Amino acid sequence: MDNTIFCPSCHFKNEANSEVCVYCGAPLDPVKLGRLTTEQIPSMDTRALETPPELAEIQSKLPSGTLALFLQNKNEPIIFRNIRELTLGRIPEDETETFLDLTQYSAYQLGVSRQHARITHVGQKYILEDLGSTNGTWVNNHRLAPGETCILSLNDVIDLGHFRITISLPAEDSDQPGS
Repeated sequence: MDNTIFCPSCHFKNEANSEVCVYCGAPLDPVKLGRLTTEQIPSMDTRALETPPELAEIQSKLPSGTLALFLQNKNEPIIFRNIRELTLGRIPEDETETFLDLTQYSAYQLGVSRQHARITHVGQKYILEDLGSTNGTWVNNHRLAPGETCILSLNDVIDLGHFRITISLPAEDSDQPGS
């Protein structure tokens, strides 16, 4: 018999005797804790996909082999040059890998896992893979299954849980915009 309980809010696996989720702090037994309702969060597929206004200008200046990530509520992109792999998440476990630590951008509160997703550069393509994240990875409102990959295109919008990233690629490293 499994001695764990899944959080009704974030689906994190907790010890069976826990009263609140160790990941998000939500009550695990609302009746026992006197809370009968849970605040509903809009599903990912209803969020509007917005393109940052600076994206076209940045994209026209990117050299081949460059990846620019526009993080939600951040005006300037984070630019990576000549990377083979980039792991997205919180608190890197291995300091030798290329890792984008999103902790400072409220990633924990927005449901980003420690090792949430990975972008790999293969040939002229960038490929996104969900690493078995707790709150899921979406590309243009399509949820990836754990371990599933997706080829990224210019202006693709990635959601890690509820944390949004918009992709900018050089024209020669991209499929058609938004495809």
